[in-house]
Amino acid sequence: RAGGVNGYLLTVKSNVDFKWGQTVAVSVYCRDKAGVPNSVKSNYSFATEADAVLPTLTAFRPLPGAVGVVRSSNVNLTFNDAETGVASNTIAVKVNGVMAVTGGAVQAGWNGVIRAGGMNGYLLTVKSNADFKWGQTVAVSVYCRDKAGVPNSVKSNYSFTVMNLSAVYYLNDGVYDGNDVY
Repeated sequence: RAGGVNGYLLTVKSNVDFKWGQTVAVSVYCRDKAGVPNSVKSNYSFATEADAVLPTLTAFRPLPGAVGVVRSSNVNLTFNDAETGVASNTIAVKVNGVMAVTGGAVQAGWNGVIRAGGMNGYLLTVKSNADFKWGQTVAVSVYCRDKAGVPNSVKSNYSFTVMNLSAVYYLNDGVYDGNDVY
């Protein structure tokens, strides 16, 4: 398009994305409309920034430090990466030291799903085939990497506590009395 004094502004868009940390060489040649043309050739380069942004865990359910969590709760996590995106095959989750997800796959003894969502990331839901124990403190360890050439990784550990049995009671007859089951 026209730009400057008797000149043009040229914009070129590559049909493939440049790699993170890549040096891109550019050569430009042009000449004017004079009877005896004047020309110029110019070479320059620029480098794209390396992806130095760590993936993040942006949502947890149950929340870290939560108490009174239901025994049959799912563990829900959201992984995001603002740059290259989370590499799904690097997602790993341990619950109480037992591998629930490794290599981006839900393991035997667990039910769950990992699906694309969030910002270049994934939504994970996982549940043990067995309910958590009453009053149990549940430790969750999470790991993932992004897709950068030199991957950035994040590891997070947190816990939550399942409700105590003494906090739960069932009324047999609709009246809180000695016939209730705890």
